Amino acid sequence: MHHEDIILVERLRNGDTRAFEQLFKPYYERLCLFANRFIDNMPAAEEIVADAYAALWEKRTTILISISFRAYIYRAVHNRCLNYIKHKRIEREYIDYLLQNYLPADDYSDSGREEELEKEVEDAIESLPDKCRQIFKMSRYDHLRYREIASKLDLSPKTVERQMVIALEKLRRQLRHLFASA
Repeated sequence: MHHEDIILVERLRNGDTRAFEQLFKPYYERLCLFANRFIDNMPAAEEIVADAYAALWEKRTTILISISFRAYIYRAVHNRCLNYIKHKRIEREYIDYLLQNYLPADDYSDSGREEELEKEVEDAIESLPDKCRQIFKMSRYDHLRYREIASKLDLSPKTVERQMVIALEKLRRQLRHLFASA
């Protein structure tokens, strides 16, 4: 790792916001373009980069960077892009499942309706309470078991289970109009 990177990362570990800024500014725009090449959605790419830097700040005291900072932050963004793609694929599969099993063919024959359904499902998930949404996403998108989620969030497995029951019930209620014809 470059001597300057070593110093900046060390200052970052100590909570130096100016060091964070110096690690942020030179890479932000290039990282957004890099992420956009993967996901073809600039607003989402910008959010992915912002999330990578937010995680960097949150984990600054325990972060270990054995390669260059540039390689580290590009890898972090790359991994987040892969997670985004995976999330979108799962979301698309869920929409397809709804379309095939619960809605009459006339209701979704045009792609505009499919996009509308996708947005409804995404909005329903995003409207869940924070902890409930986090647990739901960890379970459904990251495919973690309740015990793994409980461990990561420092909760009991029963709490995770209850939160999933709440999440699924709220989603069923919010999206019940989709199932009316079933």
